[in-house]
Amino acid sequence: MAKRDAAFQAYLALYKAGLVNDNLMPKHCEGRSDTAEPIEKRQNLVRISARFNPWIGIAKMWKENLPLYQTKIKFSPQTFGLPRMVVLMPVALPCRLCFKLFWNEETTVAVSLKPNKSSLISTSIETAKDVAYLLLSSVFSGRMPTNRTDFPVLFLPELSSTLSSLKTWLASVKGRVMAQELAEIHDPDTFPQLGLVRTIGECTRPFMIESISWMVPIDEKKADKENEEEPTAGSEEQEQQRELHLQGTTLPKRTDFLHPVAGDAKGSLHHTAKQCIVARSCSIDRLPAMYARFALLIPSVIHKIEILLVAEKLARTILAPVGFDDLTLVMTAISASVAREETNYQRLEFLGDSVLKFRASLHLLAMNPLWHEGLLSFSKDRIVSNGRLSRAALDLGLDAYILTEAFTGLKWRPSYISDLLESESNSSSTNRELSTKVLADVVEALVGASYVDGGMEKTLKCLKVFLPEVEWKTVAEEVNQLYDAVPAPDDRTPLAILPEIETLIGYTFTKKVLLVESLTHPSTQDRTVSYQRLEFLGDSILDHMVVRELFFHNRHSAGRELPHYDMHLMRTALVNKDFLAFLCMDSISMDKTREEPTEQGLAHISTIKKTAKVHLWQYMRHSASWDIVTAQHAAHGRYEELRDAIRDALHHSRKYPWALLTRLEAGKFFSDLVESLLGAIFVDSRGSLDECRSFLERIGLMAYMRRILNEKIVLYHPKERLGLVAQSKRVQYDTKAKVVPLTTTSATDNNSVSAAEGEGTVTCRWVCSVRVGEEDIVQIDDGVSAFEAETRAADAAVEILIKRGNNSSNNNNDNTTAVKEKEQDEKIIDGQTDRLTD
Repeated sequence: MAKRDAAFQAYLALYKAGLVNDNLMPKHCEGRSDTAEPIEKRQNLVRISARFNPWIGIAKMWKENLPLYQTKIKFSPQTFGLPRMVVLMPVALPCRLCFKLFWNEETTVAVSLKPNKSSLISTSIETAKDVAYLLLSSVFSGRMPTNRTDFPVLFLPELSSTLSSLKTWLASVKGRVMAQELAEIHDPDTFPQLGLVRTIGECTRPFMIESISWMVPIDEKKADKENEEEPTAGSEEQEQQRELHLQGTTLPKRTDFLHPVAGDAKGSLHHTAKQCIVARSCSIDRLPAMYARFALLIPSVIHKIEILLVAEKLARTILAPVGFDDLTLVMTAISASVAREETNYQRLEFLGDSVLKFRASLHLLAMNPLWHEGLLSFSKDRIVSNGRLSRAALDLGLDAYILTEAFTGLKWRPSYISDLLESESNSSSTNRELSTKVLADVVEALVGASYVDGGMEKTLKCLKVFLPEVEWKTVAEEVNQLYDAVPAPDDRTPLAILPEIETLIGYTFTKKVLLVESLTHPSTQDRTVSYQRLEFLGDSILDHMVVRELFFHNRHSAGRELPHYDMHLMRTALVNKDFLAFLCMDSISMDKTREEPTEQGLAHISTIKKTAKVHLWQYMRHSASWDIVTAQHAAHGRYEELRDAIRDALHHSRKYPWALLTRLEAGKFFSDLVESLLGAIFVDSRGSLDECRSFLERIGLMAYMRRILNEKIVLYHPKERLGLVAQSKRVQYDTKAKVVPLTTTSATDNNSVSAAEGEGTVTCRWVCSVRVGEEDIVQIDDGVSAFEAETRAADAAVEILIKRGNNSSNNNNDNTTAVKEKEQDEKIIDGQTDRLTD
């Protein structure tokens, strides 16, 4: 009884330690369905708080009479004619801010805001407010009350380091004068210094003077046409009838210059309309027109400052433990695509999703040495689920910093300090409604931003902020934990053959057991751990490395950054199981010379050397099951048949060989070997991604990545590509299986189904017909699987539709048809930008 009681107490201790479950079974023996903590579910839409308004805090600072800070505004190119300006606020901008303004289809202005950290104390603040009012009222007089100057942000000309010279300048630019009163109006060199021209008594848009001319007023010209028969006056009389006319470009109504304008190839450029008005009916502002032009840009500049202040507040509060150095990354991460900012979170979310999965996989593998792949995968999904991440965003109050409203400028009005303070006291703003998917995406984008800003070190800090329940450690600590847990080889470890395999893969292992484990199929009967745990790690490493390469492509050479939808297509093309299986069979092989006996007698044995190609998959350790052996040889037979075609497509074709790779119909264990070896190399090299990259380079994955990065390759799956070519027509697939007699060529088919036990007399083939609209386009009747048949049928249908359309317009000219097919493919590639997905 004492022994039984001791055993009970020991088992109770195991239960309290979490090593056995409620059924008293070992934790690592659980399956996915046995866990007591299911993946967190999420709502589609949730109510979130109103967005944080940084101007309320700035309004309070104005009331406290704090020192003011200057921020210099510079524009380029200088030929656009904008003055140097200064922003004045009671808080310094946290960093330099650069962005673009789009004047019209051809003119883009680069803006740079450079803060001055030293404070500026002035007694002429009222004058500064009057200057700001003058600037705004020059173009927005209809949107603001008269003589109200309590602005939270002031814009001034860069005259000097103090405000004392503003009074003199303000007095010189106030008011208007009649055009006929200005003597210098006749000097073209003075035009840039003149103000906007306004028509007296008419509600028309003002314009900037560009030229002058002497002509007869339009109305008098019409009168002359009506009296053509009357005798014309002499030249002296005509000269007296001519009057001074002012000509120039009309000031635009548009107030949103943060977004490009939609151009019309047949129409004229935006904001180039001209006016010509007689001088006696005009007044001219004393404020030079270049300041009025700048005033048009003020709403756009204020909006960019506001977004920077929102990001700075988030970085100082919720994300303070991360310590962001580059606030523009935070600005990008909190910008939803609907906000239509210059950059949005989608690229960073793509990177952050990969980094998060990699860190979660490594952490779970290191912390749970007895867990199988099922438990690891389920636990990882629970950590990185959108439900968990969206709840983290709401719990921390991140929702108040997410940008979801697009800036249009249509209803823009200047803000006033008293109104801002009143809005805080009467905070009755309605909550917003937002998708929980967006909340989760912003968290992943911030994880990606932390990785870009400071590598895995800052990523770790960011993960601790959003997922504090996970006991995160550094990558080095977790890799060392995995490395130290690798057992020493025993008598059953096949050490003699390992150098041969290391030569094959191009890496020498320190922990030989890792190599054995990476080649051990789960069906193996001995006690060696299978490759599933290493494959689980290798899958996340491969995804992370591919995503990292795509994300940083051309980043440091100031080239075009890949949009997120292109990166999604490229990653899918590089990490799918069919592509990895082909690399496993095609690249991880070598020629091996062996001595074989040719003649054997009582006194003499002769041998001959034979060279044969050996493949990595032949070293996979399994239970010698006929299912695995048959699958290996069947896949190898298809590989021998399709090898040259796939190689040619990967090296030369402008289309990704989806149909050929799918027809390979390789078992999943081929791609598992690549991923498990990648995981083994990562652990054995103590976390060296350079060694992992060398392995990917050796098998050819990095070479093909460079090709799809540098060339225009159609990466769409044939079924999706058919949808693009078919346009609005409905596409239907009719797929079914049929039984056909077993032939010699199909005897090794992995998909064959015997009609009678022990006698392979028949096999199963798949038939797929494609219907586009009301027409049957093509039929495939020898598919090795349902998906493979549909892929080939879609690929064939695309070619038929493209050639049919080209031939009807090109009279069957083969050369022209080929050119048109290439143009069609390039349209599909370029059209990827128009098919944005969430």
